[in-house]
Amino acid sequence: MTLNLAGNPFGDLEDFKPDAPAVKPGPSSFAVQAVAEEGGFHLNNYPVRTIAAVRRKTLGPPIVNKTFRIYIADANRFQKWLNESGYTQKEGFAILTSNLPPVVPSK
Repeated sequence: MTLNLAGNPFGDLEDFKPDAPAVKPGPSSFAVQAVAEEGGFHLNNYPVRTIAAVRRKTLGPPIVNKTFRIYIADANRFQKWLNESGYTQKEGFAILTSNLPPVVPSK
C-alpha cells in the first residue's frame, strides 16, 4: 500500500538546517615548539631508544614451558598440595617425577 501525498505536509524544512561549524585552526607544532623553547622547555628532548630484552640466568637445569591438559579436580588437588607444602609448581612437579623410572632411549 502506497500513501500518495501531493506535497510535503510539513512544509519547507530548509530553515531548520544547522549552520556549518566554525573551525578554529590551532597553532602548528612548529609554533608550539617555538613558544616552548622560548620558555625554556624542550619538546622531544628524550631520544627514543630500543630497550633490549635481558634474559635472566636460569638456576639449575634448562626448563621447558609446556601446557598440559588435566582435569580441574586434579589441578586443584595438586595446587592445594603445593600451597600446603610451600612448593612452587616447578618444585612440586620435580618431586612428583623424582620417583619415575629413568627413560631408556629405544634403538
